[in-house]
Amino acid sequence: MDNILHTYTTFVCNLIKNNETKDKKVFHSTIVPELTIEKYINRISKYMHIEKEEYYVLTFSMDYIYRIKDYVTIDTTSIYNIIMTCILVAYKFICDENYTNKYCALVGGMSLQELNTYEITLLNLKDWNLNVEL
Repeated sequence: MDNILHTYTTFVCNLIKNNETKDKKVFHSTIVPELTIEKYINRISKYMHIEKEEYYVLTFSMDYIYRIKDYVTIDTTSIYNIIMTCILVAYKFICDENYTNKYCALVGGMSLQELNTYEITLLNLKDWNLNVEL
């Protein structure tokens, strides 16, 4: 599992590299956590017990968000919100029993209202289709 976390962290860090912009759109936050991306992902993995299946769906969701750059900017002010939202949606898609959004917001360091808004936004961006096509 450590290898998957490392690979995913590298993937995410490469997405935000050289992608800082003043044009803030969806998922933007005025507060950036003091945790590194790796520590943030490890925290979520620890408290939500994320397995490799969720990371697969998560990676496809992140890739999709990266491809719609005209609408979503991936940078240091949005990446934490994007990660948490993608993990939440992937977790709900894969697992029969889910944590509440309130618990996930607490783990992710955001308000419940923010997480609910981000979740609906992501689902709308993906037309509510989370199937992964290889």
